[in-house]
Amino acid sequence: MEDPAVENILSYCRSNFREFEYSTSRFDLDPLRLVGRDSDLHLMVASKIGPNLAGDKITLALGHCLEDIEGPDMQERVQRQVLPKLWRALIDSVDGEKKLNPVISRPLIDQKITKKAIFRTLPDELIQLCWSCRMPDYQNGATGLPCGRCQTCQKNEKILSHLGKAAHFPRLVRSKTLYSPQSTKSPWDNLNMFVGGAQAHPPTSNEHN
Repeated sequence: MEDPAVENILSYCRSNFREFEYSTSRFDLDPLRLVGRDSDLHLMVASKIGPNLAGDKITLALGHCLEDIEGPDMQERVQRQVLPKLWRALIDSVDGEKKLNPVISRPLIDQKITKKAIFRTLPDELIQLCWSCRMPDYQNGATGLPCGRCQTCQKNEKILSHLGKAAHFPRLVRSKTLYSPQSTKSPWDNLNMFVGGAQAHPPTSNEHN
């Protein structure tokens, strides 16, 4: 789901803003059960790419906003300083010149920017291209549909509803046709496969390992 969404967003930005260069890295961990947080992988990749960039001091900036550090599990990680400790350990593992800044930058959190504020500034066309569901329903089409039940779907629906835009983006918010009022389960609730805490879908014949 994320691959076509990223390609569409890149195409939109090129057409509406400016040309730019970018690189891609892909981790296909399906159907591993315990792989940690997305940010843990981001740090590992950054520790390998950063030393190859031009400049005397490279600073890692994460795009977390205020909602991304809410909840008891995230607050517990913040209190234990998981990311700063992991980043320093990864820097120490790099051979050669130490040009990576040991302090992680989180500008959105520093400026107290919320996901709602971000949505408010984005063009509707760009919002429509986004994909955020953690438990997509693949029984309703090859490209999948948002489950409407995971934390990310619920956050998006709440934000878009507050902005009066929920009706404009049915693909990004809870699909009323996926689950009946009596139903409390996703089609994948009984699977024992998880990726980073989110339930994964069964592999299909056209997926790459």
